[in-house]
Amino acid sequence: MVTPTSNAAPYPTCADDVTADRLAAALAVSAQRRYVATIDVPELDYTAMNLFVKEWGVIYLLREAQERAGVDFADRLARDLWEAWADGSGLGEFLWEWLTEYGIDPKTVAR
Repeated sequence: MVTPTSNAAPYPTCADDVTADRLAAALAVSAQRRYVATIDVPELDYTAMNLFVKEWGVIYLLREAQERAGVDFADRLARDLWEAWADGSGLGEFLWEWLTEYGIDPKTVAR
């Protein structure tokens, strides 16, 4: 039985352990904790509520990827995301590239 202090869905610690289900479940545990902590007093912790919403969004997208494109695709997507998060070094570069592709000047946004 899972107790309130146990980790029902641990965050994967290596790429080989990452699946869409495992990553989504770990994020769901984190999101639920944030939700419970902020739902009654959201004005006290905008950061936690903001993170809850973003975690929910990633869970939603992983679940939709499984449903629409299949488990293999969703698992590859989850693993790529996990590896990008774990490495961290290219996140800013990806963001710069994406903003440019959207026709947005990253330097203007930074001001």
